[in-house]
Amino acid sequence: MKKFLALILALCMIFALAACGQQAASPAPAATEAPAAAPAANDSEPAPVDSAPAPAATGLTDADITKDLTIIVPSGAGGATDIAVRAFVEFFKDHWPTNVNVINIGGAGGSAAYNELKNYDNDGYTITVAMASYPMNLAIGTFAGEYTWDTWEPICGLFSGYFSLCVRTDSPITTFEEFVNEVKTNPNFKYGLYSNSPATGIRLVLEDYTGVSFNAIDVAEDAKATELLAGRVDAVADFFSQQNIYVKSGDFRCLGIFVGDRLAEFPDIPTMKEQGVDYDITTQIMGLIAPQGTPQEMVDYICQKVQETYEQEEGLKPKYDELYYESLFMNSEDYTEFVQGLIDNYDKFING
Repeated sequence: MKKFLALILALCMIFALAACGQQAASPAPAATEAPAAAPAANDSEPAPVDSAPAPAATGLTDADITKDLTIIVPSGAGGATDIAVRAFVEFFKDHWPTNVNVINIGGAGGSAAYNELKNYDNDGYTITVAMASYPMNLAIGTFAGEYTWDTWEPICGLFSGYFSLCVRTDSPITTFEEFVNEVKTNPNFKYGLYSNSPATGIRLVLEDYTGVSFNAIDVAEDAKATELLAGRVDAVADFFSQQNIYVKSGDFRCLGIFVGDRLAEFPDIPTMKEQGVDYDITTQIMGLIAPQGTPQEMVDYICQKVQETYEQEEGLKPKYDELYYESLFMNSEDYTEFVQGLIDNYDKFING
């Protein structure tokens, strides 16, 4: 009997301890509910990605660029435009995330390059340089209505060059005034130029100023200087970047430069403006254009990288000074407006 009572007592104690254990553990659920109060502290925590406000549009990043960039130069290798573009690319490639390739497609005032550009996707990875002669060629009909300024997506302005008018040092012509008298009185005077190039625009300006139609001799793009040296033409206007070496060597006499102020290195060479030749179509600006339909974000990205190059590369301006070019970055809007102004001025000048 005693054993039975002891067993009953032991069982009662076990049940009592179990009941106490359950009561002690009962607050635990409240502890698991504590995170429910956490939203009050959420103001200082980042919101989940899917509910975060959209960031301001910043366009493409370097990580988005997946192919090499190709720049088509609408002139032969070693020409004025080619030299300037390649000088730019030497600095620009340090800012572009992939390779930058330059290819030359010369001929027909740039038409050959512009036609080639049509064969590429308008994804912005193949672009071309709009030659300084583009506005003039539109006005004189070189493109036969195939291109307008609206055919392309202007990206930015890159640089400008300036023309100079030269004769041989042994020429009897020593001043621009004597040049004017010569072309007026000598119908056999031979003026050399590469057709449909910026030199054609300079010829039109000089013809308008003198009132005389020149005896224009068409020469190859890379043979202007050699034709003058050989005496097969009597005068040539070309980018000073191409003629300065012959002026320095004493082979050429420069009668004037189409630039705002006299060059510090050549203080004795007058500007054409101070000699009375002041036309608003002699600016020789070159820039980058892409096929129509190129995504605006790609246009903006290329423009941004060009701007970075001009702002961060201290060596670019001295390089252009050395080559007798002017670094002239313009964003897409300014470049578009500037070139359209040149187009309008050429149209008025040529077509009335």
